[in-house]
Amino acid sequence: MTDSPAPGLPDPEFEASERLFRRLHPDHFVSGVVTDAFLPFPSFSVNREKYSHPEDVLREHPHYGIAAFAVGDIPEKLDAEPGQVFRFGVEHVPLAGNYAHSEAHSFLEGVKAEPPRIVRKRFRELLRRRTVVLKKPSTL
Repeated sequence: MTDSPAPGLPDPEFEASERLFRRLHPDHFVSGVVTDAFLPFPSFSVNREKYSHPEDVLREHPHYGIAAFAVGDIPEKLDAEPGQVFRFGVEHVPLAGNYAHSEAHSFLEGVKAEPPRIVRKRFRELLRRRTVVLKKPSTL
């Protein structure tokens, strides 16, 4: 973990090996498996490893779990209809009190867009296979 290059300014550089941490709601971890609801569309929030620790995603949610995957684990693109290609990427979007906050997005022709169901399903399957649960959520 390193200090921010300039407080509040985004750092657009991500290494493929950099891990991204996401809070794991108890309802999104069923029978030892991360569910589809863990990865909503067209965007979802993560914390980047470069500027945080895994536990940082648990602020105000101590009973949640922690899941991680690498930037390079996010599929670069997936085809929908012929000629329709959805691309995926992560963007550093610092928040007040959470410089590590980032967002994963889906894009169609460079614009944030929600992919069709078949693409969402494939994306989730691919990323869930690479997701590691660092801390299981607890039940209250």
